Amino acid sequence: FVKLQRELEEREKVERRNEERRARLDELVARTEGRSAKVGTLLYLDVELRKQTSTMAKLQSFVTTGRLIFEVFDDLLPRTADAMIRLVRATGAQADSKAPRSSAASYLNATFSYVVPG
Repeated sequence: FVKLQRELEEREKVERRNEERRARLDELVARTEGRSAKVGTLLYLDVELRKQTSTMAKLQSFVTTGRLIFEVFDDLLPRTADAMIRLVRATGAQADSKAPRSSAASYLNATFSYVVPG
């Protein structure tokens, strides 16, 4: 009887954990689709495109073309959001400083390998 009792308690514990995960996933989907009133931390990255100005010398100038604004769900995915916030802040700090780029991770001078239109 005791063994069955423990097994039942363990199953109930697993069910509660799964229910919490489902609720978190439902909230994540709702926020991604814009169906939730909650707002996470907003981050932005300014995007510059290289424009070749001379074919002979292959000189390039940079043109600021826009700003990527995105939301991180710091209440739902705290570790992921924290890592992204640190990465974006490091990018801004490196862009603002005159010091040479350190080995710290950032998006400064990163390139897009693929862009999905629309």
